[in-house]
Parts: sequence; structure tokens; C-alpha cells
Amino acid sequence: MKKRSNSPTGGSPAGAGAEARTIPLEGGLARAVYALAAGFQFRTSDWPDPADDEWPVYESGVLLARGIVDAALGAPGAPDDDALARAADAHGKRVADLARERHPHPFSMDGYQPDGDDLGLATGALREQALEHHDAEILIATLVGGENVLVAGPVSVQQAHVWLLGPLYEKVEAWVLEDPVTLLERAASAWWFSRWRGPRPMKGDEFASGVREQEFTLVDRSLCMTDDSPVEHLVNEGLLRGIGPRQQHMAAQLIHSELGLWTVESRTEDRAVFVSPLDGTRYEVREHASIGDTGYGPGFIALGRLIPFGDGTWLRSPGTFLMNYGEPGAAMTRSLAHGLQTQRGDLPLSAAIEFAMHRLAGVLTQPRTVAPAPTPDDAAEAGRTVTLLLREAGIARPMDPTSAKGARLAAENPGMEILEYVVDVVLGEYMSALVQQGLKSKAVRDAKRRRARQAQKKKGGRGRR
Repeated sequence: MKKRSNSPTGGSPAGAGAEARTIPLEGGLARAVYALAAGFQFRTSDWPDPADDEWPVYESGVLLARGIVDAALGAPGAPDDDALARAADAHGKRVADLARERHPHPFSMDGYQPDGDDLGLATGALREQALEHHDAEILIATLVGGENVLVAGPVSVQQAHVWLLGPLYEKVEAWVLEDPVTLLERAASAWWFSRWRGPRPMKGDEFASGVREQEFTLVDRSLCMTDDSPVEHLVNEGLLRGIGPRQQHMAAQLIHSELGLWTVESRTEDRAVFVSPLDGTRYEVREHASIGDTGYGPGFIALGRLIPFGDGTWLRSPGTFLMNYGEPGAAMTRSLAHGLQTQRGDLPLSAAIEFAMHRLAGVLTQPRTVAPAPTPDDAAEAGRTVTLLLREAGIARPMDPTSAKGARLAAENPGMEILEYVVDVVLGEYMSALVQQGLKSKAVRDAKRRRARQAQKKKGGRGRR
């Protein structure tokens, strides 16, 4: 059986594979699933913005996905087949109305066959509702003969919460994309964080490394625009009220998550105990991955993030780095933990941990030199865009010409406006790297040649006199 999955945090399809069951798509259930898929033809963002003209389709799509999941799982109060068919028709009408506004050819649900992309997005919506409300996972699968079915299976409460981090981060990323300055800061964070890891993902760490970058950018680093991280900003401003309760819970708990290094004292199928090597603090971890999927145990070290669950237990971030160093591991772990606490200076802890785990894996060239743009011409153009955006946002402003520094720079650069920037190390180093790469751009090379020709003409003119 071929399955289309939108799994954001790994794990086996449908949670517990042995208990998964197949649900045929028939009657109102089939109409509802296909109507849900049809709506995704017109989706441009994961972010539920009430001001967006797609909000009616988004809102009814969420309600339709919840009804499909409730009916498929036989939940109390679930809509019956006729109710699902009516909800499907109402959602399909909204989709058709939107299609008429945007395309010359009318759209009809009659004969509609969703393609793989629409089914994949519908799978994500169903999966999200199942994880939010039922400790279950639902996927749309295509059998060998081409028949579409639902595959459902139970998951643990910790799996549901951790796997919902993927949809949560997608929503936060979509919010970041709405503003050019926050998008700029997101690009700067990704570039800066990449310098503290190897040129290629470590084997088996490909997915986890992406999670750690999102955690640094979306959870840890304060934006220059808001003075708090994207997740913290969205939580504090109440902008996540429209999403599922478990995602809201995870967003709030991420603000209080702890970064660090621990030794693994014990591990069962669904629990583990992590211990701080410096002060002996013990963390009871609700393990979301099976031993078969992530086979760590006593003696391993864990570098990464623990997220409070809210009841005294913790969830292990799927970005956690786990490795066994055998007998020397205990002494090495204490030394490394002490170094992270006392020797990293102003380096953000996320970057220090990334640096440490790559050093442990044998990567020695950090921080790396990484080009911030594909080409020097791209860097020069990006540098100009950055300056304009930061100027408009008030992050870059004219320097006081009466100050000692302002007067000196004005004298050194006559006729030029001197700006000062209120930025952190991430954005500051990103801008500096753009300038350095942009020095090799065609525009800069042409400017140098023009200045050289002008200087030569002046020199020749003085000689003729």
C-alpha cells in the first residue's frame, strides 16, 4: 500500500502500526474528504488570518476535517453520513464561489478528482485534527489499485503533542512570512545558525537538525522588530487562539523549555529519566518514540531541549542529539556541561550546543564561512533591500552627526547618509557577510573601474599642464 503522509516529526505511519485499521471512503465520508481536498487548491498560507479572503474556506475546512475525523473514529456525537454530506456540500459551495472569483472557468465538485498535492494537504489537516482531539493519527492512503482509503491508528498522548510541533511551527513560519522584516530576520537566523554545524547533516540527524534550527529561530531568538521570539510574541499577543488546544499548549510550554546536556539514567518504552551532570536534577521524560525507532538507553548523553508537559514531566524535543560514549562518557559529559555553562561567553546556548554536538561527531571547522547569498550580485541586491527594510522599520536610523563617531564617519564619507543599526549579533553578522560577499558583485567591480578611470584622467590632466 502506498501512503501519502504529511508527518512533521517522524514516527511510524498511523502511530501503532499493528493496531492501524483501514476505513473505506464511501458516501458522505468520501464527499467530505474530497471537498476538504478541493479547498486546498486555493490555500496560500497555513496561517489562519481572519482578514484573509480565504478565511471562510479555512474555517469551514477545519470544521469539516474535525467532522471527518470524529466520524471515522466513531467518536461520541460524531456527524452521521448525511450530516457529513451536507457539510461537504456547504464547503464545496464556498470553494466553488472562491473559484469563480479567481478563475474564468467554473469549478464543480461533480467529477472532481483530487491530485496528490491536494490529498497530501488534506491528509495533514485530518492528521492534525486526529492528534489534537483523539490521541490518534489518520492518513489518506492510496491502495495499489488506485482506491483512496483512510488509515487510522492510536498514538500516545506524548506522541500526539510532540507530533503537533510540526503543524505549530508551520503556522509560526507562515506568520513570519507575512512581514518582509520578520522574513529577513528568519533568513538571517537560518544562515547564522548554519555556521555552527558541518557542511552536511550528520548521518541520521537530517530531520533533527532542521528542528533545532526552527527552535533557535522561532523559540529562542528575539526578533529585533518585537524584542521577543516569534512563538513568544504569538502567545503573548493571543494570536494563537484560533488553533488547536494542544498546539496552543505546546506553544506556551516552549517558552519555558530548557536547553542543555543530560545523561540518560533509565529508559523504558514510554518513559526515560534524564539527569543533569552538574547538579543532579532529574527530569522524568515522556518518551514519544519507541525503542525500535530511537534506541537510546542508560549511559547515553542527550544534547538539546526538554519541553515541560505541565504536570511535572517533560517531553524530549525531536531535535535532541543522542549518543553513547561508553565508560568515558560520564566524565566527558560533566566537562562538556561545565564548558557550556562557563565558557561559551555571549554565544547563544542553542549555537553552543550545536557547536558541541558537531565537535563530538568530529566536525572541527566551526564557525564555518557560509555565503549568505547564492552569488555576489545577489548579496549586493540583498544588502540594499536589507537597508531599506530596516530603515522603514526604524531599526536603521540616521546617526547623530554631532556625536564623535557620527562626525568622524561623515568626514570620511562626504555626501553620504550615515546610518546606525540597532541589531543583535545574528542580524549584524548577516549584514556584514552580505557586504563582504557583495564586494565581488558586478556593480561594485564596475564602480571600482569607473573610479580608477576617473583617477587616471585626473592624473593625466595634471601631467599635461
